[in-house]
Amino acid sequence: MAQLGQVAVRQATSVTIRAIQGNIDVSALTSAAAIRALSQSSVRIASIISFSEASPRNTIPRYELDADTAGDIVERVPQLVDRTITINRAVLYAADMLAAFGFTSIIDIADQGVPFVIVKEEQAPANSGVQTVTTMYVGCWFHDLPKTYDMGGNLMVMQDVPIGYTKKLVA
Repeated sequence: MAQLGQVAVRQATSVTIRAIQGNIDVSALTSAAAIRALSQSSVRIASIISFSEASPRNTIPRYELDADTAGDIVERVPQLVDRTITINRAVLYAADMLAAFGFTSIIDIADQGVPFVIVKEEQAPANSGVQTVTTMYVGCWFHDLPKTYDMGGNLMVMQDVPIGYTKKLVA
């Protein structure tokens, strides 16, 4: 019987999501140290279940105009790219996504008057040799603030919130 090799146990990566209200001059953030320093002065967002990122780009078909093959697609022309992230969060009792991001004086998406910045920090286990990765999503605006209320047991509020952003920085 063959011997199994030594296998190290995989340890989970720690992911922290933070928010900063207002727009940031990204030209000042030229180094990884500057981005990490800024992330430390932000508000931590707790109770996040998942975080996803998407960059959809639609295409428009161009059709053949020849009478013999009219309507055949000749090529597809790419359109502009949109940048979105979605945060899935569970909240017990109170504090919806607006409050978590520091918008305590507003109760509706229409009242969001300033953009915000999301900072995602992925920290590998100690002694893994993997560097911490900090990603900043700048110029964020809420696209929707839906809430699902679970009335069984504890009153739990679930939010799957799509957010649009203008620029992404990685350090």
